[in-house]
Amino acid sequence: MSDIVPKFKKVSLTGAPFSSDAEYYKTLRNYELADAHARNAPKDIPTLTETSKYLCSPFDNIEEKARSVYVWLCLNLTYDKVNRKNHTLPKYNAEVMGPSFSEEEKKIYNDFALCAFYLKTCVCTGFAGLFEGKYFYSTMES
Repeated sequence: MSDIVPKFKKVSLTGAPFSSDAEYYKTLRNYELADAHARNAPKDIPTLTETSKYLCSPFDNIEEKARSVYVWLCLNLTYDKVNRKNHTLPKYNAEVMGPSFSEEEKKIYNDFALCAFYLKTCVCTGFAGLFEGKYFYSTMES
């Protein structure tokens, strides 16, 4: 038995045999409410600010707010394989896409994030920009 313990330590999250890992997993948060809230978000919320308010307002904990935003992003945006393959990054252009965003939103979110919200497709910078902006917004509302 003693020769098995070093093997368990290599795959154990806590560095101890698996019985202690059960205690570790008990301390992890349950995000079912945040996940369900994000899944049920209306598809027709017109602005980034309103989307952020919807996703973050029910939660006091910043982790739950971040989880809600994360789930919404995963469900509502697709990865833009075409622009990634072509090494092109669409940016928000008010002349082409219309003046869809407030001046405050333009200060909080970068062009890639604005474009991602408008088109519902983006590469990594769009996902990151939206998450960062929504996270920033949610911390201001706390």
